[in-house]
Amino acid sequence: MPPKSFETSLNPIKSVKGYGAYFLMTTGALIFCLGLVGFHFGLLFFSAVLIITGLILRTEPSEFELDLPGRRYRRFTNVFGVKSGEWQPLPPITGVVVKYFSEYEIAGRRGWQVETAQIYYILMLSVQNSPQGIIIEKFSFWQKEKALHLADSIAQYLDVKFVFYAQK
Repeated sequence: MPPKSFETSLNPIKSVKGYGAYFLMTTGALIFCLGLVGFHFGLLFFSAVLIITGLILRTEPSEFELDLPGRRYRRFTNVFGVKSGEWQPLPPITGVVVKYFSEYEIAGRRGWQVETAQIYYILMLSVQNSPQGIIIEKFSFWQKEKALHLADSIAQYLDVKFVFYAQK
């Protein structure tokens, strides 16, 4: 019997320019530390505000959960152990796919194009009789092994095939 639900807190960056997530988490850790130092100097209210702000910023941006018996899934944010996110019905899934994807970004105001392709691996669920799937996450190029490992785990949980489409 499969486990009741599958949950991952693996939070890869959303894109190469998505270092903002790492910046916020690092900033949150620094603000938290400043709050601890403030307590040492007797700045109780100011320190409490810094600690709470730091914890909120340090909170992982999003997580993903599958509930197979309930035939549903959700992307949620976990703040202080409270999960916030709407459940969506899980359509029939025929497979788990990791696809290579690259793009050239164009700067909006200046009109110049970045010369180096941004490379990702997209992890998604294949929906039966549908050209669209459910995108679970977009992994950066150097997180390929994490994407493949997570895809394999999800495929085993759902008891479906796992397909990897590499660069041609």
